Amino acid sequence: MAMAIVSVLAAAPLAAAEEVRTAPTPVAAIYPGDVLAPATLTLRRFYGRTLRRAQAVERMEDAVGKVARRTLAPGRPIPASALTDPAAVTRGVPAPMVYRHGGLTITGRGAPLRSAAVGETVEARNIETGRVVTGKVAPGGIIEVGGP
Repeated sequence: MAMAIVSVLAAAPLAAAEEVRTAPTPVAAIYPGDVLAPATLTLRRFYGRTLRRAQAVERMEDAVGKVARRTLAPGRPIPASALTDPAAVTRGVPAPMVYRHGGLTITGRGAPLRSAAVGETVEARNIETGRVVTGKVAPGGIIEVGGP
C-alpha cells in the first residue's frame, strides 16, 4: 500500500508541469449544420494532453466559418473531425456549369445531386437536357465540367 502512495506522489509533479494551451470552445451548444462564428466561440485553457486526445482545433481561425457536422457541447474542445467546409453548391439548387476546352467555352445550369464544398467532385443534372455530368466545384459555386 505504501508503494501505491509513492507512485501517485511521484506522478503529481509531472501533471503539474504539463503544458497548458488555449483552444476555441462553443459558448452554447452548436448544432449540425450551424456555421461557427466568432460570437459563438470563446478561448478556454486546456492541458495539452486533453487537446491531443480530442484531436481538437487549437486556433480560432481554424474553426470560424466552418460548419458543424455534429452537436458541439459548450466549454468542450472542438474535434477537427466535427467540422467541415461550408457547401459552395447545395443539393437541388441550380448552379452554373462551365465546360472549357482550348478556346471553346460552353455554359449551362445544373442541379447538384448533393451539396459539396469548393474542390470537391459532384454530379449535377443538366437542367436543359436532363443528363447527369460530373464536375469539380470552383469558387463562386461554379461546377467545372469535363475537359482534358
